[in-house]
Amino acid sequence: MLGFTLIRVVGDSMGRALPDGSFALFRKTKSVSSGDIVLARHHRFGEIVKRVELTTPETLTLAGDSPDSVSSSDIGTLPLSAVIGRLVWCSKPPA
Repeated sequence: MLGFTLIRVVGDSMGRALPDGSFALFRKTKSVSSGDIVLARHHRFGEIVKRVELTTPETLTLAGDSPDSVSSSDIGTLPLSAVIGRLVWCSKPPA
């Protein structure tokens, strides 16, 4: 889909930003900043949606918004190449 990935969010790790059942559209990117929400490949957890906590030119640290989310220490540092895309749009489920 021309560098875009559409997913349905499962779980509450991203709190109010992306509630369970939301649809989220991610655009392929080569750079991210602290605070961005990204879709990334993780060797243990598979595809995960998290917020960028810290970045270096080659790595990033991710964290969920919810206190019940997997901790950034459990996720560990990922290479920038693990990022599938940065969030560009979301549709939250009806209340």
